[in-house]
Amino acid sequence: MSMHITAHAVNNYDGWLEDFQNICNESPGFHTDVVKAKYHIAGKLTEQRDGNDACLVICAYPQSNDAVVKDVLKFDGPPFVGGTDMIKNSIIIPPFEPNFQATLVQDDIFDPSPSQDLMVVVLSHGVPSFEKWLEAFNDVNTANLHKQIGVVRSLVGQGSNRDDGTQTCVVVHVFKKSHEDKMRAFCKLDAPPFVGGPDLIQNGVVILPMDVFVMGDVNYQHTY
Repeated sequence: MSMHITAHAVNNYDGWLEDFQNICNESPGFHTDVVKAKYHIAGKLTEQRDGNDACLVICAYPQSNDAVVKDVLKFDGPPFVGGTDMIKNSIIIPPFEPNFQATLVQDDIFDPSPSQDLMVVVLSHGVPSFEKWLEAFNDVNTANLHKQIGVVRSLVGQGSNRDDGTQTCVVVHVFKKSHEDKMRAFCKLDAPPFVGGPDLIQNGVVILPMDVFVMGDVNYQHTY
């Protein structure tokens, strides 16, 4: 499996979300037949962009469809350019940042039916070895640290290498909104397991700087 992660501004978030949900529910449709999506998370970023609300979309899909999705993420064909012309009609507003694909290697579900509002955070940073980093990540899972900061689901992937050849990891945490302060503190990377405890930064398991950090509310999840 693979996943793509994209964020961009919108001129009317509620209208965009309604359009997005309608596209997700079309069968046959863009997400089912072109992207071949298996799972979607969509929401509003906590920070605006140039005075506009911004959305975040995370999609899991078959790795065999990587080339098609890479072409879609150029945003130069329908429904973005042509068709409903979402860019020209200012339904979505470039730039698209972040906008990338990653190999999805792990999908951890800690709470399949959370009863409270959810948020999502996307993190990406360098690693000396993806396999070695994944072992450390799973050690954190075993210690229940992710559960303690409200995580209900984690999508874990390997991103593209940096220009200098450094491997990267990508983590998507869906977490309870009531734990937002704990998650923000965790993402500062200045306490265990990053500083202190297993000292993942000092021991070279986590290589800064952070390549991607975005956070938002989860307003829609859809499994195909």
